[in-house]
Amino acid sequence: ERYGLSSREGIIGYVYSGDKSAVASLSGVVEEAAVSGDAVASRILSDNAKKLSALAGSVSGKLGLADCPVALMGGFIMNSPLYREMVVRELEGCNLRPVSPRNTPQEGALSVARGLSLN
Repeated sequence: ERYGLSSREGIIGYVYSGDKSAVASLSGVVEEAAVSGDAVASRILSDNAKKLSALAGSVSGKLGLADCPVALMGGFIMNSPLYREMVVRELEGCNLRPVSPRNTPQEGALSVARGLSLN
Protein backbone atom coordinates (compact mmCIF):
# COMPACT_ATOMS: atom_id res chain seq x y z
CA GLU A 1 0.00 0.00 0.00
CA ARG A 2 2.74 2.41 1.00
CA TYR A 3 4.39 2.08 -2.43
CA GLY A 4 1.23 1.97 -4.51
CA LEU A 5 1.90 -1.61 -5.55
CA SER A 6 -1.15 -3.80 -5.76
CA SER A 7 -0.03 -6.73 -7.89
CA ARG A 8 2.73 -9.28 -7.94
CA GLU A 9 3.90 -7.92 -11.29
CA GLY A 10 4.05 -4.40 -9.87
CA ILE A 11 6.19 -5.54 -6.95
CA ILE A 12 8.54 -7.48 -9.23
CA GLY A 13 8.88 -4.47 -11.54
CA TYR A 14 9.64 -2.22 -8.58
CA VAL A 15 12.28 -4.54 -7.16
CA TYR A 16 13.99 -5.12 -10.51
CA SER A 17 13.84 -1.48 -11.65
CA GLY A 18 17.61 -1.22 -11.20
CA ASP A 19 17.25 1.38 -8.45
CA LYS A 20 19.08 -0.06 -5.43
CA SER A 21 17.58 2.56 -3.13
CA ALA A 22 14.10 1.35 -4.11
CA VAL A 23 14.93 -2.16 -2.95
CA ALA A 24 16.69 -0.87 0.17
CA SER A 25 13.63 1.14 1.10
CA LEU A 26 11.66 -2.10 1.38
CA SER A 27 13.85 -3.29 4.25
CA GLY A 28 12.03 -0.98 6.65
CA VAL A 29 8.70 -2.49 5.62
CA VAL A 30 10.04 -6.00 6.24
CA GLU A 31 11.38 -4.97 9.65
CA GLU A 32 8.06 -3.38 10.65
CA ALA A 33 6.25 -6.57 9.69
CA ALA A 34 8.74 -8.72 11.60
CA VAL A 35 8.43 -6.58 14.72
CA SER A 36 4.65 -6.92 14.41
CA GLY A 37 4.99 -10.70 14.49
CA ASP A 38 4.95 -11.58 10.79
CA ALA A 39 6.71 -14.95 10.56
CA VAL A 40 7.63 -14.58 6.88
CA ALA A 41 9.21 -11.17 7.46
CA SER A 42 11.12 -12.52 10.46
CA ARG A 43 12.39 -15.40 8.36
CA ILE A 44 13.52 -13.01 5.60
CA LEU A 45 15.58 -11.02 8.10
CA SER A 46 16.92 -14.13 9.82
CA ASP A 47 17.91 -15.79 6.54
CA ASN A 48 19.66 -12.63 5.39
CA ALA A 49 21.54 -12.31 8.70
CA LYS A 50 22.69 -15.93 8.36
CA LYS A 51 23.88 -15.41 4.78
CA LEU A 52 25.70 -12.17 5.58
CA SER A 53 27.42 -13.78 8.56
CA ALA A 54 28.33 -16.88 6.55
CA LEU A 55 30.03 -14.64 3.97
CA ALA A 56 31.99 -12.85 6.70
CA GLY A 57 32.91 -16.20 8.23
CA SER A 58 34.07 -17.55 4.89
CA VAL A 59 36.28 -14.53 4.22
CA SER A 60 37.78 -14.58 7.72
CA GLY A 61 38.42 -18.31 7.40
CA LYS A 62 40.22 -17.93 4.06
CA LEU A 63 42.33 -15.16 5.56
CA GLY A 64 43.08 -17.21 8.67
CA LEU A 65 41.47 -14.67 10.98
CA ALA A 66 39.81 -16.29 13.97
CA ASP A 67 37.86 -14.19 16.44
CA CYS A 68 38.48 -11.08 14.38
CA PRO A 69 36.43 -7.92 14.84
CA VAL A 70 33.76 -7.19 12.24
CA ALA A 71 32.47 -3.62 12.10
CA LEU A 72 28.70 -3.40 11.79
CA MET A 73 28.20 -0.84 9.01
CA GLY A 74 25.38 0.12 6.70
CA GLY A 75 22.12 1.97 6.97
CA PHE A 76 19.85 -0.95 7.73
CA ILE A 77 22.12 -2.72 10.20
CA MET A 78 22.78 0.58 11.98
CA ASN A 79 19.10 1.56 12.14
CA SER A 80 17.33 -1.75 12.69
CA PRO A 81 17.76 -3.06 16.23
CA LEU A 82 16.07 -6.35 15.34
CA TYR A 83 18.25 -7.05 12.30
CA ARG A 84 21.39 -5.88 14.09
CA GLU A 85 20.67 -8.33 16.92
CA MET A 86 20.21 -11.16 14.42
CA VAL A 87 23.48 -10.35 12.65
CA VAL A 88 25.39 -10.07 15.93
CA ARG A 89 24.11 -13.48 17.04
CA GLU A 90 25.04 -15.09 13.71
CA LEU A 91 28.50 -13.47 13.57
CA GLU A 92 29.24 -14.70 17.08
CA GLY A 93 28.19 -18.17 15.94
CA CYS A 94 30.88 -17.91 13.24
CA ASN A 95 33.50 -17.08 15.90
CA LEU A 96 33.62 -13.45 14.80
CA ARG A 97 33.48 -10.43 17.07
CA PRO A 98 30.91 -7.82 15.98
CA VAL A 99 31.95 -4.28 16.93
CA SER A 100 30.59 -0.81 16.43
CA PRO A 101 32.65 1.26 14.01
CA ARG A 102 35.14 3.66 15.59
CA ASN A 103 34.69 6.25 12.86
CA THR A 104 32.20 7.27 10.21
CA PRO A 105 32.62 5.84 6.69
CA GLN A 106 33.78 9.29 5.56
CA GLU A 107 36.50 9.37 8.20
CA GLY A 108 37.61 5.89 7.17
CA ALA A 109 37.82 6.91 3.51
CA LEU A 110 39.83 9.98 4.45
CA SER A 111 42.21 7.86 6.51
CA VAL A 112 42.74 5.47 3.59
CA ALA A 113 43.23 8.37 1.18
CA ARG A 114 45.86 9.91 3.45
CA GLY A 115 47.81 6.65 3.34
CA LEU A 116 47.83 6.42 -0.47
CA SER A 117 50.95 7.33 -2.39
CA LEU A 118 50.17 9.44 -5.42
CA ASN A 119 53.63 8.99 -6.97
